[in-house]
Amino acid sequence: MMNANISEMKAVEIKLVNTQFISKQLDIYENTKGMYHSTDKQLLNSNEQESVIQLYKTAVKALKQANVKPSKQIKHELHRQVQSLQNQQEQLYEKHKECKKIQKQDRIIEQNLMQLFKLNHTKKADREH
Repeated sequence: MMNANISEMKAVEIKLVNTQFISKQLDIYENTKGMYHSTDKQLLNSNEQESVIQLYKTAVKALKQANVKPSKQIKHELHRQVQSLQNQQEQLYEKHKECKKIQKQDRIIEQNLMQLFKLNHTKKADREH
């Protein structure tokens, strides 16, 4: 149960990171699109122009690889997915904490039983002598 919980936590974490990355690239795309296509690029110095161009191209490439076409609907959907995955991650984390607590209690019970077994075994051996 513990290993399945850890595997599920890792899978949700990977999906969350990927979804957050795509959401961030969509934000970058929206924030740089206007400047990239602007005819007033002279308003930016050359370093700013280079930075905007690089950010825009990287965002376009990432969105294309993820097969995401920028739109308000997609942006809202990605935001909803991030929220859902964060909630799922929190629930799995709580479940994991509970499993660890139960596992610790089980170890204590096992240790106590082993002590009792040793004590009974010792008493039995003493009676036989």
